[in-house]
Amino acid sequence: MGFLLGSSSGQLLLVLVIVFAVFSAMMIPAYFIALRPQRGTTEWMKRLDRPKFAPLHAQKLRWGDIAWALLSGFCAAMMRLISYLLAYFRMRQIDALPKFFESLLLYRLIPCAVLGIALYLLLRSLFDKTLPAVCGAILGGLAQIDDAWAGALVALSFMLLWYWMAADADAPIFPRALMLLGSLACFVLTVTQYWAVVWLAPVYLVAYLYAQIYRWRKTTKPGRAVSLAISLLLLFFAAVGAVVALWVFYCYLSEQPENITNLRKLVTILPQKLLARLEILIAPLRLRGSIYGEDAFLFTIGVISYVPILHGIFKRRDSRCIVLLLLQVPFAAMWFLGGMYLAVPVMIPAVAWVWNTFTEREHSGSVICFALGTALMYLVEHFI
Repeated sequence: MGFLLGSSSGQLLLVLVIVFAVFSAMMIPAYFIALRPQRGTTEWMKRLDRPKFAPLHAQKLRWGDIAWALLSGFCAAMMRLISYLLAYFRMRQIDALPKFFESLLLYRLIPCAVLGIALYLLLRSLFDKTLPAVCGAILGGLAQIDDAWAGALVALSFMLLWYWMAADADAPIFPRALMLLGSLACFVLTVTQYWAVVWLAPVYLVAYLYAQIYRWRKTTKPGRAVSLAISLLLLFFAAVGAVVALWVFYCYLSEQPENITNLRKLVTILPQKLLARLEILIAPLRLRGSIYGEDAFLFTIGVISYVPILHGIFKRRDSRCIVLLLLQVPFAAMWFLGGMYLAVPVMIPAVAWVWNTFTEREHSGSVICFALGTALMYLVEHFI
């Protein structure tokens, strides 16, 4: 659905978006009101000194987060199911829903639940607060994604990448290695199904360089070389595994499984296919740059959330805000260049950061208010 301003439904949608933009803009003064020092405390004295950027740090999860993650995934899937029910009801085809329910379950609802679980774990490790993580994960069920499974795998990959990148320098090497390998495995699996996701490869490179530089500075001299050598060895095995996975995928796609063990064809055919895919991505730049009408409300509150994000960078010196702001760049580039539509869903962590500030400042009611407002507007849009 797009902005069809020439039609009555498009005009009504535009009015709804304007009303919601005014409502979402209230999040900016609410953010600054929440930051005011509490009366009768010495909190104002701590703000006399300018804060410094702190290293990225992943919050520790608790056993209770398993239940919250599953609940968030279930609610995200239910939000998606409600949207489909409303769409079928609006088209007066509710009787046809049972015929498509199996495919809807496999290709929309289950990946939406996986996306909600991954988003909750990611946001929970970012902010150490349950409420903004749950609300942000449920909003993931409202986001429009071209390929639901690809979006879910990208979320899982980024969640594992964050845990690896933000782990303490003295954390055990083996768990960190599993997180890195799991993140790369999800990324490669996504690339095999949706090649345009390869535009996100610079994110992994930047994350790897940051993590290695940080750990090199924080680790004692005897342990630096060992840690770096193990990391490079793991990258080598990950690269070999990626090549093997791509080759196996190509052989089965071309219905030639007997060539899986043929190394000579692997060396000659696979590089040619990869170069051809890269030429397809680079040559015809199919500029897109438009959003789905269903994502208009999430896009609006996402854009508004970057005002507090900028304040978090320049005034509060929050390193997470830099990550959330820069993370938009590769997703927006992939979106504009005709790749997967993930530029709007990636705004959810930025919105959740603002809501986390509300929660930390004991303004949890604001979180519920803005989360419910976004969800209700999304559902109301189906009746236009």
